[in-house]
Amino acid sequence: AERGNQYVKIYVEVPKNLTKKQKDLLREFEASMTDKNYSKRQSFLEKLKSKFDF
Repeated sequence: AERGNQYVKIYVEVPKNLTKKQKDLLREFEASMTDKNYSKRQSFLEKLKSKFDF
């Protein structure tokens, strides 16, 4: 395996000029998200609890 720097480009496109309905749908989607949808946000203790079904 070779060693060295890795350069990564990430492009994030943010939608613009959304209609009221589109904004409402995005807000509804965001409100439905929980910590289970974001594994990186979970604390160590939360991860242990989920592993052992506490």
